[in-house]
Amino acid sequence: MYIVRLIIAYCLRGSIYVGSLISQLRGYGPLANTCDFPPDEYILVLSTKDKRSIRVNVYNPPTFKGKGSKGKYPVHINAHGSGFVITTLFRSDSEFCRKISRETGAIVLDSDYAKAPEHPFPAAYNDICDVVAHVLANRDGNYDTSRITIGGFSAGASLALVVSATMPKDTFKAITAFYPVTNLCLTSSERPHHVEANSRKLPRLPPFLLNYFLKTYIAQTTALDDPRLSPHNNTPSAFAERVLLVVCEFDPLRDEAIALGKMLQKEGKLVRVVDIPGVLHSWDKDINVGVENDLKRAMAYDAAAEVLRSVY
Repeated sequence: MYIVRLIIAYCLRGSIYVGSLISQLRGYGPLANTCDFPPDEYILVLSTKDKRSIRVNVYNPPTFKGKGSKGKYPVHINAHGSGFVITTLFRSDSEFCRKISRETGAIVLDSDYAKAPEHPFPAAYNDICDVVAHVLANRDGNYDTSRITIGGFSAGASLALVVSATMPKDTFKAITAFYPVTNLCLTSSERPHHVEANSRKLPRLPPFLLNYFLKTYIAQTTALDDPRLSPHNNTPSAFAERVLLVVCEFDPLRDEAIALGKMLQKEGKLVRVVDIPGVLHSWDKDINVGVENDLKRAMAYDAAAEVLRSVY
C-alpha cells in the first residue's frame, strides 16, 4: 500500500493531493493552505449504517445569528474529492466552502465520508444521505429545508449527483459538480486519456490509477447498474432542476460528464457546463497554480456561486 500511495503521489505531483498523501504517510496534520479558511465549527452526524460518526465542517454566512435564532438559511452540502479511497483530502475544499457561505448567504456543510477499502460502496453514499437527513431534521431550526443544494469535487461530485437523483424529488434545488466521475462502469479503453500539449506530465488520472480507485471502491458483488453507484444509472428526470458541471480539458472524465449534461438537457433540466481549457483533473487544488489558472479557478467558483444564488 505504501508503494501504491507513492505512485499516486507521483501521478498527482504539483497538486494539493501530493501534500495530503505525504501528510498521511508521515502522520502530519492538515495542509497549511487548507487552514487559511477554517470552518466556524464542526458537527458529528451519526452513521445509520455503522457504529461511527461523520464529521461535517460548518461554514456560516456573515448574516448568521447563531443556533436557535429565528433566521433560516439555505444549505449547501459539499463532498470533497478522494478517488473514494484517499482519507486526507477532507477540508481540501475549504476555500470554496468559505466563498459560497460568504457570497450566497448559505450555511455550507462540508462533509467527510467513509473511504474504501475499509468502507467500500455504498458506505460513502450512505454517509452523504445521513448528512442530508440531518439537514432535513433541522433540529436547531436554522436550516431552510426548502432551499437545499448539494455538490462536490471529483468522487465527491459523483456522490452528490447520485444522492440528488436517488432521494425524494425536489429535495435539492441545484447541484454543483466539479470534474465528476459520472459513469463508474466504463473501462479505461472507453475513456480518452488526454495529455497536455507540449508537456511531459502524466495525466492527473492515468488508467491504472483510475482503475485502482474504482476497483478498491466497488466490491465484486456490486450490481453495476445500482443507481447509488453511478450518476449514469439514473433517469435524467430524477436529478435537480439546475445542474452545474465544471469539466477540465485534459481530464479523462470530461467526456462522460458532458454526456450526462446533454442527457439532462434533453430532459429539460437547466444545465450549465463550464469547460476549463488547458487544465488537468483537480487543477484548482494545485499548490502553485499561477495567475492564469487562478483566474480559471475564480471563474469556475463564481459560476457555482451564481447558480446557487439563483435558487436561493
